[in-house]
Amino acid sequence: MNDLAEIELEIGDESNPPEKYYEGKRFTWSRAVWTRSELLASQLVRGRIDVQKHDYAQAEKSFREV
Repeated sequence: MNDLAEIELEIGDESNPPEKYYEGKRFTWSRAVWTRSELLASQLVRGRIDVQKHDYAQAEKSFREV
């Protein structure tokens, strides 16, 4: 799902926002079973989504968590 969100970020098609992949993954899967690399990758995607939305404070928070 991270990969799909990243593809949407690269394409930049506003009619198909990357959040739908990111949020779906986040709420469907339990974070308890994620590996450390999956958690970090997810935070990077979240930060990139926030940058695209011009929410720089949240993006900074996401990136700092990594």
